Amino acid sequence: MARNNFLLQHKNQRQWQPFQGSVPPSRRTNLQAISARQPCTDIVQGWRVKYGLCLFFVIFVITALIILYLWQDAVLLQLNLQLATIEEQIAEIEAKNRQLEFQVQQAFSLERISTFARQRLKMVEPTDIRYITIVHPPPDE
Repeated sequence: MARNNFLLQHKNQRQWQPFQGSVPPSRRTNLQAISARQPCTDIVQGWRVKYGLCLFFVIFVITALIILYLWQDAVLLQLNLQLATIEEQIAEIEAKNRQLEFQVQQAFSLERISTFARQRLKMVEPTDIRYITIVHPPPDE
């Protein structure tokens, strides 16, 4: 029964009590000042809160950096896709340009012009060639 009373008294005591045994009076005031502060459990809980906030901040920063890296990678992929599409368009336009240049050269070739003149316009090559001499007057001085 005495043991049960001791356990109940010990269980009902919720505040931390400093040791007040054989301590010199000069030191006792320091101990009382220390015991008047927060109990150790509050200090540990405060430390846990600070540590938890610090850990949350570190996790937040790491997550933000990962998201930034993934976003940057997605933008890079999109730009590479646009670059590939534009390069394909340039290749198609250059091929069309070469084809048009060939058609222009073919259209203005002397052989085609002479064939067109003979067949469509019914022209013939001259048989009689005449030369005309032009006399230039002397320049006025």
